[in-house]
This record gives sequence, structure tokens and C-alpha cells, in this order.
Amino acid sequence: MQGEIDRLYEENRKLREEINSLKLNPEIIVPVNQVSSEEEIEDPEDDNLKFVHMDTFNCNSGITSVKFSPSNNFLSCGSEDGVVRVWNIGPNSARSVTTIHGNSRVSALEWEQNSGSLLLCASIDGKVKIWNVQGDKCVGEVSTPSGYKRVQDIRCSPVQNNHFAVSCASESGKGVLLIWDLVKLQIVNRLKLEPATVLTSFDYNHNGTVIVGGSSDGYMRIFDVSNSKSIARWKAHQTGVSSVKFSFDETKIYSVGEGNELFQWSAHSSKQLQSYEYEGRFPDQRQTYRTNISINNVGSHFLVGSQYNRGLVYNINDPIPIAHLGGHNGPVVCTDWHPLENICVTGSSDYTVNLWKGN
Repeated sequence: MQGEIDRLYEENRKLREEINSLKLNPEIIVPVNQVSSEEEIEDPEDDNLKFVHMDTFNCNSGITSVKFSPSNNFLSCGSEDGVVRVWNIGPNSARSVTTIHGNSRVSALEWEQNSGSLLLCASIDGKVKIWNVQGDKCVGEVSTPSGYKRVQDIRCSPVQNNHFAVSCASESGKGVLLIWDLVKLQIVNRLKLEPATVLTSFDYNHNGTVIVGGSSDGYMRIFDVSNSKSIARWKAHQTGVSSVKFSFDETKIYSVGEGNELFQWSAHSSKQLQSYEYEGRFPDQRQTYRTNISINNVGSHFLVGSQYNRGLVYNINDPIPIAHLGGHNGPVVCTDWHPLENICVTGSSDYTVNLWKGN
């Protein structure tokens, strides 16, 4: 089992080195609007990162998910009333692009990685609606299998752009991780969860060959997507896992536990590397909200929500938060960081979304 993990991470390390070598040519990789000055990119050893409030968006119910598109500067927001709103974030202002109405609470949002215009909206009734934001129309819809109608999380493959994965659960506490074809709208793979549990959160690595997932039994699992099997499993939290996220270089994994722990793990050995001081997620008995982790575009800092009406920004090497993003009157339950700019967003159960700009 350890040999399989070693092989996968060695292959991924070599591929990442090849990708990083391409970044030396700015004509290939760096968008024209991306910051290029070394002085303006956060240093992991520099805790002078400051934030300025840019804008506030008001909704009609509690926010459940926020997600930046990989391009086009779109920001999507899902809420308890089943409504998804999309804004275009400009340098000085934001404008509404579209509003998508659903019948059930939005549980997760995800953008297709290639075009940046297809938004996948998952809800607790087991439906995933695929919306073309630029065309402002629904281009497809899938339903999870009977008995697994509660969608927990959704992710698009970063490489196979026509695949997306959905974690869904039954009322009895069993779960399944399904991979769908985005074009054919058919299930093409099913990852085994043994023993039976529910993946509450998961994340792809950069080339879509590995998935890390956190589950309701407190375990973390690493899956080899090619053979649909779990290749590593360890007890990470005494209660359930609320959120998991690969680090920027994918050598580490961050996790938030339902018991209000915040940890950093080795992706290779499963060893705990860091415990962060964390004031706790929203104590939601209905498990309506699952606080997620988001990482900035250089991998030096991450953001997580808090039950005390603010987002917490951490340097990855510092156990104490270096910034508090407030301005809410309810717990911050979801966050995201722009993939290209030093802009982040916090969503709250108080019906508001705050947009922040880092220096």
C-alpha cells in the first residue's frame, strides 16, 4: 500500500516539476492581469498581509457556498433558498450576471475548469444543474442515484475537463463518490468507501489522479482515481471532517474537524505536521453548513470561516491567525480565494457575502 502512494507521488512530483519549468516563460503561463512584481506577492515568512473590504452582496437567505471561476472573474454564491447568484468582479466594481433559481438548498458549487463559463450547482435534493453563465441558460442536469439524494460536495477534474465528481449520502449515513461525464451526463466511475461512510469534503490534486477526502467518521482517505481504490486511510479527527484541501504544492493536506480542530498533514506519510489555533466553525446541529478551506494563489496563506462572524487568515507556517475578516453579523461558513488575484470572499449565515482585497 505504501508503495502505491510512493509511486503516485513520485509521478506527480515529476509532472509538477515539468509544469513549474514552464512558468519561467511568462508568455505561456502568466495572464496579462496577474501581478508580476515580486514585492506584491506574499512571502510565507511575511505576516504583514493586510486586507481591504471591497464590496458586500446581500442575499435573501443564509449563504452555503461561494466559488470564483478559474477565469472570467465570475463569483458564484449559493444559498439556503436554492438561489445561485453570479457576479462579474471588476477592478473597481461588481455587476450582477445572472440569477439561477432552484427548488432546494444549494449544497455546493463548482466551475468547469476549461472554459470557466459552466457552473455546476448541486442541491440537497440530489440534483446537479449545469448552467452556461455566458449564455445564461441551463445546458444539462443530472440526478444522483435513488437513496443517495444528499449531495455533500462536488469537484471538476482539473485535467479531464469532461469529468466531475460528486459525493452524495443516504439518510442512513452511507455515502458514495461518483464520477460523471459532463458531456454524456453519465456515471463513468464509482470510488469505493470502505467501511461505509460519507465523504463530507474532497479535493483533487493538480492532474486529477489523486483525490483526498474527509469523512463523517473522522477519517481521511486518499484515492487512486485510476483504479477507484483507497490507497491510504487514517483517523484525523475524533468527530467528522468538515473540510479538506491539498496544499499548493500538494505535499500537505489541511483539514477542519467538526470538533473545531484545524490541522496540517503530510500527504505522503499521513503524519500530523501542524495544529492551528482555531476558534471553531458554526455549531450547526443540522449539518447544513460545512466550513471550507481556501488557499491563495501562491500557497502562502489560507482562509477558513469561524463561528465568531469572521474569516481567519493563516500563514501556512504559523499556528495563530494573522488577519480577521469581519463585517458579518453571523458565522462565516464558506470562503474562497481568487485563482489569479489576491482577492478573497467570505459568505455568512447572515445572508451576506463580503469581498476582500489583499495587499
